[in-house]
Amino acid sequence: MKVIPQQLSRLADDCLGASQSLTDDWSGAQGGLTVGGRAAGNTGGAAGLLSAHQAAANTAGTAIGRLVGVLEKDMDALLQCAFDVTATDESAAADLEVTRSLLPGVYLPKDA
Repeated sequence: MKVIPQQLSRLADDCLGASQSLTDDWSGAQGGLTVGGRAAGNTGGAAGLLSAHQAAANTAGTAIGRLVGVLEKDMDALLQCAFDVTATDESAAADLEVTRSLLPGVYLPKDA
């Protein structure tokens, strides 16, 4: 499998975009989740219903935050991998140049 740093960087950008979209969409949805204290009426179960609704909204917010965190950590890992692959390629190319210079009288083509 060939790893191409530019593709890893593009995938990292996609992760960042997804995390930003998720954050923005959740922020935009928060207003629609707000329920007034009288929304459930004055029955005996109204307080429990409102409490459960608020707990569900809070739990969803925590889950969204965790997903955003995973996407951002994935982005960091992808960028680190792209950097490592690039550094390894550059190091291998430098080593090849040294090898060429240590072999007097032996011709190694530049693209070897």
